[in-house]
Amino acid sequence: MQFSSSFGALLSSVLLAISMPSAINALPTGARATQVYCFLAKRLSHNLTARAPTPIRLGLQPIFDANYEQGYTASINIGTNAAVFNVLVDSGSHELWVMSEDAEGLGSRNSIGETSSTSFRRSDDPFNTGYEEGSFVDGFVATDNVKVGGQTLPTFRFGVASSVEGKITKQDFDGVMGFGKSTASDVKGPTVVEALAAAKVIPAAISGWRIARHAEGDIGEVLLGAVNTQLFDSARKVTMKNVVTDESGDGFFRMTISSVSVDGAAVDNVANSVGVVDAGTSAIYLPGDDAIEIMAHFPEAVPVPFPGGIGFAIPCDNQQGISLTIGGTAWPIDPRDLVAFALPRIGENMCRCAIVGEEDATQWVIGIPFLKNVYHSLDVANDAIMLAPLAGGVAV
Repeated sequence: MQFSSSFGALLSSVLLAISMPSAINALPTGARATQVYCFLAKRLSHNLTARAPTPIRLGLQPIFDANYEQGYTASINIGTNAAVFNVLVDSGSHELWVMSEDAEGLGSRNSIGETSSTSFRRSDDPFNTGYEEGSFVDGFVATDNVKVGGQTLPTFRFGVASSVEGKITKQDFDGVMGFGKSTASDVKGPTVVEALAAAKVIPAAISGWRIARHAEGDIGEVLLGAVNTQLFDSARKVTMKNVVTDESGDGFFRMTISSVSVDGAAVDNVANSVGVVDAGTSAIYLPGDDAIEIMAHFPEAVPVPFPGGIGFAIPCDNQQGISLTIGGTAWPIDPRDLVAFALPRIGENMCRCAIVGEEDATQWVIGIPFLKNVYHSLDVANDAIMLAPLAGGVAV
């Protein structure tokens, strides 16, 4: 997860009832994955209401910064009293974490602990994670009953933040729910999606995403366990295996961007780039040289200082669009989605561009500006990504 300069970068679990050894950090694919899922399902069947596996739909609510969508939250329930937690949905992280009731600087955020939930159990395992722009979360691992879409995962393992530092302290969501693979989980356990699939609450460890453009009145959704075929053009979908890199153990979903064009004109020297799919990121982050090549096609673009890289200002009424070719298909980004918040110090009608270059980056981070323009799914068991054009007239 990564935020813009005014937002920040951001950002599950083995069940106690399962007593899974702490050395198991992920649910692998293939034959071993089948064995692990079956094991989990048998043990969980005693604690979950018998039902046919059914997808769970979570509506998404936008987080705004100056009318610019910085991220999206979904509501879940945790604890004896099933308190509501509004958590940032983030495919760029791997676990669920929420605030501790004893946290420093808690403010108005909802929190969990022994006082508010009699089913809460604190472990001796530490929980800490950091983000690229300098935010840091520190706390411990705990278990409690987590309810998602009305279905309960008993004694679910998640992170509890005792303190947070950096730009994340300025946000008012109650925590983060990760949708990456649990390979690199900081709580050493499966994600919510993986655990629901293992328990046969949902049909499969897959999530289907419609990231809405709130200005058009849409809400958006993430569907756990399936894809919503009413929201995309199935005849034109593209399914790709997760790109393998030296960093693949980090649990992210990656795609190859074979080429880039601006208003139909090919961008030179930008090809075959690898990009992480990240619904928790408010911009498109990429190596600085790639950003400079792309923004050279925007005649009114003005370079803007950015910590650790280069940003750009473009007209707030920008009419230029970008297309990324992925899986043999060109996927256009609406010109509106390249416009972030206003930068009056740069000039009248000038806004931050959602294309941001980073000095030390070796890959792209494909965030909300791109994902608003497609339907996408993340398939854990098959280690695959699907992109599809949105269905005409979609209103979620």
